Amino acid sequence: MTTNKIKIFLGDLVHTWEKSGTWTIPLNIGYISSYTLKYLKRDGIDCSFKLYKDPTEMIADIKKEKPDVVGLAHYVWNMNLNRKIFDITKKYSPGALTIGGGPYFTNHNANQNGAKKFFSSHKNCDAYIINQGEKGFYELVNAFIKVNKNLKKIKSNPIPGSLINNLRENNKVYIGKNIGTLEDLNDIPSPYLNGLLDPFLDQPYT
Repeated sequence: MTTNKIKIFLGDLVHTWEKSGTWTIPLNIGYISSYTLKYLKRDGIDCSFKLYKDPTEMIADIKKEKPDVVGLAHYVWNMNLNRKIFDITKKYSPGALTIGGGPYFTNHNANQNGAKKFFSSHKNCDAYIINQGEKGFYELVNAFIKVNKNLKKIKSNPIPGSLINNLRENNKVYIGKNIGTLEDLNDIPSPYLNGLLDPFLDQPYT
């Protein structure tokens, strides 16, 4: 049984200076963290999660706590913001694995051309999870732990459910095999019941 420890930050970030939109509780990253926590604990891995909506809070914690993994949900409204967060992550925690997710990629553009286009403009995004995030995120983080959080090793081979960015080293992108979707949503423990979403319940989120 491994005794590795891993610190994971997940963000579903919003532009905090724009007050006209509706801010929602980050159920998306709540599900991913809850699923991953369940299976990493099963594997005997000591892991912790912090979830974020506010980018200023996330930036402060990245600088202070130096996480091992930073994952961000990508949508059209926060692509540039996420790029900035990954740039900051690499400055203050250069060994951290940076992971994107969300609907930017589908089965139609999750290929060499689509991945190279994305990673060319998001140079500090190490990997991107395809389709549902839960299974792919767990697979990637688990693989990262197995190589002792060695960023160079994790970026040298395809990982199931992910696109891997190795453009800087060898101008390659690795396309992981499709691992399919969850067969049973009950496989995800409720992030409301296990407390992962507690920090957002007393704030102005819907």
